[in-house]
Amino acid sequence: FPVTIKIHKIKNIIIDRSAVSNTEMQAQLNIAEWKHSGQNTLGNFSYKINSSEKILIKTNTLDNILDRYKLGNIDFIKIDCEGAELKILKGAFGILKAKKPILLIEVLEKALNQQDSCQKELVEYLEIMNYEILVLSKSSGNWISHDKKSDLSENILAIPKTQNLKIKTKLNNQ
Repeated sequence: FPVTIKIHKIKNIIIDRSAVSNTEMQAQLNIAEWKHSGQNTLGNFSYKINSSEKILIKTNTLDNILDRYKLGNIDFIKIDCEGAELKILKGAFGILKAKKPILLIEVLEKALNQQDSCQKELVEYLEIMNYEILVLSKSSGNWISHDKKSDLSENILAIPKTQNLKIKTKLNNQ
């Protein structure tokens, strides 16, 4: 990444060489074999994947990273991290309360289970943080409110309840 940033003269990127989690600590990162390189994880692999190596890394919270780099507005966060989604959200408690960003989150039950979590626990946490959960409608392809009776889509959109009507209108009128 540093070479790409330099070549393209990108000024608004910060590289922080830590994994995002719910606490600051040392952790073991399981590096997947090359053909599954997007599935590196701090937990166990969700699928039958061989580990090419395991390395010790530093973890940090999004709240700490925001403070360290004196970042201002946070409007949107995408989280797809092989089951550690709830840990990341818990490490972003301050951001979620103060900044109220829109969240796009992968919520694969199998991956969450490998990190001692589940979809129900993740959704409950977001609801406590005053977020509404939207799922992709299988029939229309629009984002709709999750009714808790149906399954979640693989990715959910979590929007602050204080902004939900405005955001839902914009999403479905594009």
